[in-house]
Amino acid sequence: QRVRLLFAEAMDIDGVEAAAPAAPDYDYAEDLDDGGWEDERDTAAPPSLAPADAGALAALKGSVVVAVFGTAPCAAARVLLLGENVRPVATLLAPSAAVRQPVENPPRSESQVYNVHQVCLVLCQYDVPGEDAAFWADKLVEHISPKEVIVICEKSIAQFFTDDPNPSSPVVRQLCSSTYSAASPLAAIPPLTAPNHVDKGPAAVLSWAERQGVPALGAVLFRRIDTAQSVDLAALEAVAAILRAIPALSPCITKSEDDTRAELLTLSKKAKSRLSDSLLYV
Repeated sequence: QRVRLLFAEAMDIDGVEAAAPAAPDYDYAEDLDDGGWEDERDTAAPPSLAPADAGALAALKGSVVVAVFGTAPCAAARVLLLGENVRPVATLLAPSAAVRQPVENPPRSESQVYNVHQVCLVLCQYDVPGEDAAFWADKLVEHISPKEVIVICEKSIAQFFTDDPNPSSPVVRQLCSSTYSAASPLAAIPPLTAPNHVDKGPAAVLSWAERQGVPALGAVLFRRIDTAQSVDLAALEAVAAILRAIPALSPCITKSEDDTRAELLTLSKKAKSRLSDSLLYV
């Protein structure tokens, strides 16, 4: 009942700020810079999944889906799971919603879908607008029919409801579907309690899983989002720890914790030098 209440509350959303997608070719730290984007609305078509590699996409049918939302979670996932030359097998588009696009460049796709050792990894660095969230999730699961769903998302620590007036950052909480295994390592994460909730794309994916009886867990990273710490090392390491705890991803992760930390530290330093107040979002 707690899960259903949180999901239902999360889906009552409007007035969502549009956001820009991540391109498949980029410098990690440069991709964290979302400056210079303008809003543009196109209401011509519903969300769609455009396969780049139909065979690799078909191979993901019935796999575990790991859907990652937000700047820090996507950055950590790329470092831990993707090499420099890994290409997505599909692009998940939401053209019916407002998107932000570079002033001088063509629009970039909303989300990238990767086949990581038969795990469906979905990276969505920017928000899926509320008006498209349910359709976006349906389009994804329509092609994958997942056997399990893991969602990782981020929110500002200022949105974390707690009795502690000065909570430390980052904070990780989880909420799971009624069919998710309590024996999973991720189930040991402290639960998300009301009135905290998930929303937009993460809520849509988790809501679908609950309705269909598919085991699902959402890990929510509450972190400080400001100029100095928009991609701080502690937040990146928290996401890396979540990814390492996902059983389906264990065979995919070959980097040691020391090597991972070194890469994440380099990434956080590079990104900090490029961020300014005008580039922030929550």
